[in-house]
Amino acid sequence: FKLDGDYLRLNIQDSSGSASAEYITEWATQAQGFILVYALNDKRSFEYLRNEVIPHICQAKKVQNLSQCKSIVLVGTKRDCLPRKVTSSEAAILANEIKASYKEVNTAIDLNDINEIFWESIR
Repeated sequence: FKLDGDYLRLNIQDSSGSASAEYITEWATQAQGFILVYALNDKRSFEYLRNEVIPHICQAKKVQNLSQCKSIVLVGTKRDCLPRKVTSSEAAILANEIKASYKEVNTAIDLNDINEIFWESIR
């Protein structure tokens, strides 16, 4: 990406819901921003972010809360899939706790929203 005349490199890591604490800590240590993604129709993916990924990122960044990190976007995917298992209010509460912006998308059709998520994560 080129932003304001500077070239930026994105390193995208996918934990796939099964990454070890060591793996999360390793990539999170170097990261300057985070796009945290879960499936709206899978409560386990949301709980995995809240209870596993976020605490390990905090540990790697040596912060008490992700609100102390620079750029965080919380993204609920599969907006079109029913039944929905994670409510917008649950996600909004988590987003508020970690001072993240929050978006819900259908990755198959919301390409502009997805593009905006990446831009938001590097601003």
